[in-house]
Amino acid sequence: AAVKKVAATFLKPLEPEPVYSANYDVVTAIPTLNAYAGSKEGEFCHDILARIVVSHKSQVTSHKPDDSFDSQLRSRYQECAPRYPLKFNEANILKTLAEFLAMPEVRPWFETKDGRTIKTEAEFADKDGNISRVDRLIIDKDAVTIIDFKTGAEDTEKYTTQLKRYLALAAEIYKLPAKGLIAYVDLGKIIEIRV
Repeated sequence: AAVKKVAATFLKPLEPEPVYSANYDVVTAIPTLNAYAGSKEGEFCHDILARIVVSHKSQVTSHKPDDSFDSQLRSRYQECAPRYPLKFNEANILKTLAEFLAMPEVRPWFETKDGRTIKTEAEFADKDGNISRVDRLIIDKDAVTIIDFKTGAEDTEKYTTQLKRYLALAAEIYKLPAKGLIAYVDLGKIIEIRV
């Protein structure tokens, strides 16, 4: 009886909440392994994208520009997979990432060119010491672009506040105009944010 009383005091039933599902829809469910797996799959996709860079010169000389991305995707998948506790659906992830990278507006984010610096998982500290980490920071001669990759359901309102904070820091640091992009990888959707 004492154990039941203690359990009733400290343990509360789980409330349904929106979670990521394998088909990228928002569903209502008790938090489970699906939510954990969805979160890890998102981290895994970020990890792969952080390692993709294609030389602009190799794109110009290649007869098949997709070869550079496809071969990098496969090798980066193999490189990153052992660090994750789950076995992901390799074919689905590679297909999703390849389709995303094939989008004409996305491809330039991964290409090097003269005067361009690309940083992934770049950290900024504001004047109060708060650390922000951006997925991809592109510094060109005349502008700064911050890309925030997202997987799963769209929630632009939530991510806009975060991205505007990143943009303010980047504009202050680099003294260049800054634009932000929320890139929904699996939805193939890009939202531009400006401050």
